Amino acid sequence: MARERTRVANGLFTRRTASGDVYEARIKVNGSSLRRKLEATTLDEALVERTRLLSALGASENERPRGLAAALWRRVAFRGDDECWPWMGAITSRGYGHLGIPGSGRVIRAHRAAYEFRHGVIPAGHVIHHVCGSKTCCNPAHLVALTPEQHDGHHTQQVGES
Repeated sequence: MARERTRVANGLFTRRTASGDVYEARIKVNGSSLRRKLEATTLDEALVERTRLLSALGASENERPRGLAAALWRRVAFRGDDECWPWMGAITSRGYGHLGIPGSGRVIRAHRAAYEFRHGVIPAGHVIHHVCGSKTCCNPAHLVALTPEQHDGHHTQQVGES
């Protein structure tokens, strides 16, 4: 089987193997280049893991990837898979993280961007609910799309339990 790599994002490549796609990051830090195989099964997981790796290696801001995914994930404090990943950037007056969409002049809520990177487009007429209850959490595992009625029901139930 050919070992041809396909570029899927800035500094990310995928290679098809008999057991599935393998993601690989090509990273430049402090003038040195390195390649790392990533433990990821989706592009979103690969982007997250690449951002974690860059942070761990002490990459400067201009060595990090650009674009919405990069703008989002570099401002998230990654923790365990089951833990909240708090937003470390700007917070709205209502307590939600938000970020500018590079090159557009528009702003998006951080948890909505995190949801879309992992789960796809938010269904029309739905809102994103934080299962964990933390408005700053960007862990896609803690985010679900609900109708406004379902969402209100969750919050009514939580207030009744308090």
